[in-house]
Amino acid sequence: MPDNMRAGFNRVFKMENMKELELESAFGFPAALLVSLARLKYLALSSVDLDTDEGIYSKSPCEVAFEGLYLRGVSSGVIKILTKTLSSTDAPLTLRKLALTPTFEEGFSEAVAELIIACGSHLESFAWLPSIHFRESSIIHTRPTTDTYFLQPAASFCPINISTLHHLRSLHFIIT
Repeated sequence: MPDNMRAGFNRVFKMENMKELELESAFGFPAALLVSLARLKYLALSSVDLDTDEGIYSKSPCEVAFEGLYLRGVSSGVIKILTKTLSSTDAPLTLRKLALTPTFEEGFSEAVAELIIACGSHLESFAWLPSIHFRESSIIHTRPTTDTYFLQPAASFCPINISTLHHLRSLHFIIT
């Protein structure tokens, strides 16, 4: 991303009254800018990937205020950075809503599983929204002798344990 564009985004993202952001088709988005968005209440990312030359950010954000994340077509790297950012604070978790549209990228379901383990205990709303192009079925299944429920995105993905979502009030689940 050109320096002037990065500086412009940085100035806009730091505006006090900025509480929500929807970002679409941002390729090579700087990881440091992504981390700076943690102070927002609502973040929607659609087809966003990170600048792999930038490296991982080194300092944790001063404030993490996410209440809602909508992640459509993002890379596992984006999810991992968000997980690290959300779990890097000593403050109570504020994330209440999570909506995901899966990708075919290797490591995607593992990244989602890590996000749910790290930050899912306070989620009240979870949405699994595969696109029409996601042809393998998504299912929820349980282990017979436990109260453990798994989201199995597709045969080619690892299962995601959703039984840790103790405060879940809303489940939006599309089977393709």
